[in-house]
Amino acid sequence: MRLLAAFGGAELVDASRLVNRMRRIKTPDELALMKRACSLADTAMAEVSDRVRAGVTELELGEEVNYHLLRLGARTWSFDTAVWSMGPGDARDANVRISQQALRGDSGISFDFGAVIEGYCSDFGRTIHIGDPGEEYRRVYEVVMAAQQAGIDAVRPGVTAAAVHRATRQVIVDAGYGDWFRHRTGHCIGLDVHEEPFISPEDETPLEAGMTFTIEPSVFWPG
Repeated sequence: MRLLAAFGGAELVDASRLVNRMRRIKTPDELALMKRACSLADTAMAEVSDRVRAGVTELELGEEVNYHLLRLGARTWSFDTAVWSMGPGDARDANVRISQQALRGDSGISFDFGAVIEGYCSDFGRTIHIGDPGEEYRRVYEVVMAAQQAGIDAVRPGVTAAAVHRATRQVIVDAGYGDWFRHRTGHCIGLDVHEEPFISPEDETPLEAGMTFTIEPSVFWPG
């Protein structure tokens, strides 16, 4: 407010979208930092995977993820680390992304976290199932992996973000699980973990070489 007074009649304007457009195309040095952030998150997951077993709490796993991120050289995590379990009979609030709930032997455990290296973020997701996941779970896993690959295959300069979303989503719709893919496919990422453009049905931004973004479909269905 003091700046407004000092400049006498100046108007305060939000320039975040202008700055975002300037940051969309990454330099080789920026890409190298982001690759390091991705690799670090992958290594942290490998350190924690053997700890995923019945009786361990979500919070304990989340704290261990954060410990390894820092131990391996991250400045911090790029967003609040999430670890949540879901299994038969669960009706969990999707907004509760970590709790003191102990893992059960019939659950899928989802991890969502990222690392920050010199200001640049990664965004990592993985699911581990305790015990035999069953035929449908395996089938849905393959559908989600195929959907992600379809999205990746659709990416090229000039294609819109919305077109990539549609290519990803269509695989899940064709498999009969469209009602359970309830979020956008992804988002750009860089100095912030969520940047524009978004890989979503309403974003018609043409993609350009040098952009970095996530392709992260999922299916959460009852049981």
